[in-house]
Amino acid sequence: MTLRGAEAVQQALVDEVRAGRRLVVVDAVSDEDVRAVARAVVGASRSLGVPAVCADPGPLTAQALELWGWGEGASPERVAVEGAAADPTGVLQRTAPGPVIVVAGSTTELTARQLEALEQALGLRLELVDVGALAGQRDQACGAQSRRAWEIERLASSILAHWSRPCVGIRTSRGPDDLAPGLTARQQADLLDGLGLAVRLALRRAAEESRPAPAGLYTTGGDVTAAVLRALDATAIELLDQVLPLAALGQLVGGPSRGLRLVTKGGLVGGEDAAIRCVRRLRGEA
Repeated sequence: MTLRGAEAVQQALVDEVRAGRRLVVVDAVSDEDVRAVARAVVGASRSLGVPAVCADPGPLTAQALELWGWGEGASPERVAVEGAAADPTGVLQRTAPGPVIVVAGSTTELTARQLEALEQALGLRLELVDVGALAGQRDQACGAQSRRAWEIERLASSILAHWSRPCVGIRTSRGPDDLAPGLTARQQADLLDGLGLAVRLALRRAAEESRPAPAGLYTTGGDVTAAVLRALDATAIELLDQVLPLAALGQLVGGPSRGLRLVTKGGLVGGEDAAIRCVRRLRGEA
């Protein structure tokens, strides 16, 4: 149906709603399909006078928000005005002199382009994770556990070594083809937990050495965000604002890092400047 264009999809949605359906599943195989579905959803909603809610990993919702007038082009000014009114104490704009710590686990091509743009804009190089080591894969030189512990130590040391920069961090890949193949579910869990433990170790040592507090955390990938929260013993994220559609600004609740600001974003969300915008927001530059 998507191959026939937005009009055909919109008519099909209208027919389904008029037949009493409240939940409709539409498949897509390309970005153009997603855009066609978004146009159809918005058109059907307006034609029928009924609300529509997108349930998807992010791209469809972002496209629909653009069509409804809540897109990236219109959102920043609205957020700035409403944020100032809702936050007279300036909590949303506060920043710290330390770096923004990036933890990127998404392997999408879009995330890779966003991180490359961030590296070029700020003149930095995010540390590339040894995925096999952090996942607990064995090699002939040493056991899985000692190799994993060494990698956590290496990543934490890399973050601390560049603490004076505006942004530091780690990433699991530089593209979809850059991950170690064949990870088991247990190894994938160990990889995610290892990312969180590296951040925890870096934050603990920074505090022990009386270094400036970090300006915040920027995480990509839902599993990565959850792993970082677990490692920091945080119980929740208190939502504060929106940086761009589907990229949320909040602060950690619970744990020794409570109050630390965080921007979290899915791997398929935003344009190529999304990472730059998120990091600048955490630094109070937006």
